[in-house]
Amino acid sequence: MQPRGVDTPLFLQSRIAMRNIPLTNRLLRADFDTVMEKYHFHDRMVSFNKNFEFEPPLDTITCIIAINDDEDSHCASYRAIFDYDMNIIDDVLSR
Repeated sequence: MQPRGVDTPLFLQSRIAMRNIPLTNRLLRADFDTVMEKYHFHDRMVSFNKNFEFEPPLDTITCIIAINDDEDSHCASYRAIFDYDMNIIDDVLSR
Protein backbone atom coordinates (compact mmCIF):
# COMPACT_ATOMS: atom_id res chain seq x y z
CA MET A 1 0.00 0.00 0.00
CA GLN A 2 1.38 3.41 -0.99
CA PRO A 3 1.31 6.19 1.64
CA ARG A 4 -1.25 8.93 1.03
CA GLY A 5 0.09 11.80 -1.05
CA VAL A 6 3.06 9.97 -2.54
CA ASP A 7 1.50 10.02 -5.98
CA THR A 8 1.44 13.84 -6.03
CA PRO A 9 4.43 15.15 -8.01
CA LEU A 10 5.56 17.61 -5.33
CA PHE A 11 5.83 15.04 -2.53
CA LEU A 12 7.39 12.53 -4.93
CA GLN A 13 9.98 15.12 -6.00
CA SER A 14 10.69 15.88 -2.31
CA ARG A 15 11.19 12.19 -1.52
CA ILE A 16 13.64 11.92 -4.40
CA ALA A 17 15.58 14.92 -3.06
CA MET A 18 15.49 13.41 0.45
CA ARG A 19 17.71 10.56 -0.77
CA ASN A 20 20.65 12.99 -0.78
CA ILE A 21 20.43 13.60 2.99
CA PRO A 22 22.16 10.97 5.15
CA LEU A 23 19.29 9.24 6.95
CA THR A 24 21.63 7.97 9.66
CA ASN A 25 21.39 11.49 11.07
CA ARG A 26 21.32 11.60 14.89
CA LEU A 27 17.84 13.12 14.77
CA LEU A 28 16.46 9.83 13.48
CA ARG A 29 17.99 7.68 16.25
CA ALA A 30 18.53 4.64 14.00
CA ASP A 31 20.67 3.21 11.24
CA PHE A 32 19.76 3.60 7.57
CA ASP A 33 18.16 0.14 7.16
CA THR A 34 15.90 0.63 10.19
CA VAL A 35 14.81 4.07 8.99
CA MET A 36 13.94 2.77 5.53
CA GLU A 37 12.20 -0.40 6.70
CA LYS A 38 10.34 0.72 9.83
CA TYR A 39 10.00 4.51 9.95
CA HIS A 40 6.92 6.37 8.72
CA PHE A 41 7.05 9.30 6.28
CA HIS A 42 4.00 11.58 6.47
CA ASP A 43 3.26 14.28 3.90
CA ARG A 44 2.50 17.34 6.05
CA MET A 45 2.39 20.62 4.19
CA VAL A 46 2.83 22.46 0.92
CA SER A 47 3.08 26.24 0.79
CA PHE A 48 3.58 28.79 -1.94
CA ASN A 49 5.87 31.65 -0.91
CA LYS A 50 7.35 34.90 -2.13
CA ASN A 51 10.79 35.66 -0.69
CA PHE A 52 11.44 39.43 -0.70
CA GLU A 53 15.11 39.02 0.26
CA PHE A 54 15.83 38.65 -3.48
CA GLU A 55 15.54 41.20 -6.27
CA PRO A 56 13.24 40.48 -7.97
CA PRO A 57 11.34 38.56 -5.25
CA LEU A 58 11.71 34.79 -5.54
CA ASP A 59 8.58 32.64 -5.84
CA THR A 60 9.02 29.25 -4.15
CA ILE A 61 7.13 26.11 -3.18
CA THR A 62 7.92 24.48 0.17
CA CYS A 63 7.12 20.85 0.91
CA ILE A 64 7.38 19.37 4.43
CA ILE A 65 7.48 15.65 5.25
CA ALA A 66 7.36 14.45 8.88
CA ILE A 67 9.48 11.44 9.80
CA ASN A 68 8.28 9.27 12.70
CA ASP A 69 10.02 6.26 14.23
CA ASP A 70 8.63 2.73 14.34
CA GLU A 71 6.54 3.67 17.42
CA ASP A 72 5.18 6.70 15.50
CA SER A 73 7.03 9.24 17.68
CA HIS A 74 8.17 12.32 15.78
CA CYS A 75 11.90 12.32 15.01
CA ALA A 76 12.45 14.96 12.36
CA SER A 77 10.98 17.01 9.56
CA TYR A 78 12.33 17.18 6.05
CA ARG A 79 11.77 20.46 4.21
CA ALA A 80 12.40 20.90 0.49
CA ILE A 81 12.17 24.25 -1.30
CA PHE A 82 11.57 24.40 -5.05
CA ASP A 83 11.27 27.16 -7.61
CA TYR A 84 8.15 27.20 -9.78
CA ASP A 85 9.91 25.07 -12.41
CA MET A 86 10.32 22.31 -9.75
CA ASN A 87 14.10 22.77 -9.46
CA ILE A 88 15.21 22.18 -5.88
CA ILE A 89 16.69 25.28 -4.27
CA ASP A 90 17.39 23.98 -0.77
CA ASP A 91 16.50 21.19 1.62
CA VAL A 92 17.06 20.49 5.31
CA LEU A 93 16.43 17.79 7.90
CA SER A 94 15.54 19.31 11.28
CA ARG A 95 13.88 18.59 14.62
